[in-house]
Amino acid sequence: MAWGGPGRPVEAIQGEKWIAYNPGSNPTPAFPGYVSGHSAFSSASATVLQLITGSDRFDYQVTVPANFGRVEPGVSAVPTVISYKKFSDAVYDAGMSRLYGGIHFKDDNTAGQLVGTAVGQWVYAKAKAFFNNSTDD
Repeated sequence: MAWGGPGRPVEAIQGEKWIAYNPGSNPTPAFPGYVSGHSAFSSASATVLQLITGSDRFDYQVTVPANFGRVEPGVSAVPTVISYKKFSDAVYDAGMSRLYGGIHFKDDNTAGQLVGTAVGQWVYAKAKAFFNNSTDD
C-alpha cells in the first residue's frame, strides 16, 4: 500500500511501479530506516502528554491552506482541516506518513512506536522523580 501517484489515492502498487512521495532529487533520506525517528519521537511525546494529562484526549486541529502540497501542484484545491481527537491518532498518522512517503516500512514504524512509548514512560518517571526531589542524580 502506497501513494498511487499524482491525483491518485493510497493503493496497492507493485514494487517496480512504486514512486516515493518525497519531493526533490533525493527521495531516500540519508539515515537508517529502522527504527522510524518520527514514530519514536511522536510516541514518546504522546506518552509523556498522556501521563501528564491523565488522558489520550488531544482535540487538536489545523487548517492546511489550499495548494500547500509540494509534490502535487493544486493539492489540495481547498483549505483542508486536519484534526486529532487523541494523541495516539496523531502518533499513528505520523508513522503512516513516513510509510506512505516511502521513507519507512511498517516494522520501522511499529518498532519506533514501541521504543518511543518506553522512552516516554522513562522520561516521565525521571522528571517526576526530579520534581519530587526523590533522585540522587
